[in-house]
Amino acid sequence: MANPLYQDMKFSAEATAGKALVADRVNSSLADQVRETTGLAVEDVRLGEGITYTAMLTTKGVAGIGKKKYEGTSTTSVDDAIANAAKGKDFDERTVTIRMERTGSVPYFVRELRARALSPDAALSDLEAQVVVLRDRYGGRVVEHPQEAGYSVTRTSADYRQAGGIPEQVSRHKVVGIGRSVKSFADAETSARSNKDVKSTVYEAMQKIVIYGLESQVIEQPRAQASVESAAAPMAAAGASQVHRPTPRHDSGRRYAGGSPAAAMPASGQPATPFL
Repeated sequence: MANPLYQDMKFSAEATAGKALVADRVNSSLADQVRETTGLAVEDVRLGEGITYTAMLTTKGVAGIGKKKYEGTSTTSVDDAIANAAKGKDFDERTVTIRMERTGSVPYFVRELRARALSPDAALSDLEAQVVVLRDRYGGRVVEHPQEAGYSVTRTSADYRQAGGIPEQVSRHKVVGIGRSVKSFADAETSARSNKDVKSTVYEAMQKIVIYGLESQVIEQPRAQASVESAAAPMAAAGASQVHRPTPRHDSGRRYAGGSPAAAMPASGQPATPFL
């Protein structure tokens, strides 16, 4: 299995609490931000050593006097940011706000999906079904928008409906027109016109999907569900008439099997290959 790639990301978290608790609260907020953005636990991301803390304080309330606000920053600790903001002045220790900004190297891999059919709707439906399977396997780690997409329309002189389906590779001698686009099938069809006799049109859709984490790090299935799916496998192999399509599920609190991405990270922390 290929080494994962890595993408640098900036994370920003903020929390308000009493002085004694605010450091723990902002660290917890950062972990939430990492999971919301990538679907990964914070320990699965290599966080950079460079951190910026910003402390926002207010003076204690005094009757008839408006509260003043102080702000200070630090690259070493929450306590240092608070000290830089206060500068020896009294402040309300019950409501301290800390904003933390930090970068991290997020592991990811790219899965290329392809679907071919004799109609554009069928090709797109098949491709979407493949995306659903990825989301069921990797949860919220699947990036919503594809990294890359492509659409091709191939006019042929062969009648693939009568031949029993599209062959693995369409013979170039049977191609009478072809169009490609990164936008849509409709756009690809504008350059796929042909004056020759067209008996079949093959539509092919492609997407490259980014998935954060390791390829081997999949959602753990409950034993009951795994048993049901295992029992259903022979039926599917025998050609059961009903086909189950898994639906996307939010993976908050999900457990992943396959280990932590951080354990597979090269010592340099650099991408094994360039971003596709």
